[in-house]
Amino acid sequence: MTSKAITLDPKARILDLCQAGMTQTEIGQAIGLSQPAVSDLVRGRTTTVQWEVGQALIALHAKHVRCSSSRSSPEAA
Repeated sequence: MTSKAITLDPKARILDLCQAGMTQTEIGQAIGLSQPAVSDLVRGRTTTVQWEVGQALIALHAKHVRCSSSRSSPEAA
């Protein structure tokens, strides 16, 4: 049986969201963390999150960050 795991790398997802224009405060409000807690994740002081926070971060990331494959469209040529 083969299963496809969803990888939760909070730091990478938060950095993607920041590059998409969100602040740490906005990210924290959206996922239920304080700005200092978001900063701790980015700096590596904290490396894990509760299930609910992880789910919220995945959903927020999906909403605001496009996959790299959808950034370059071959139809534009």
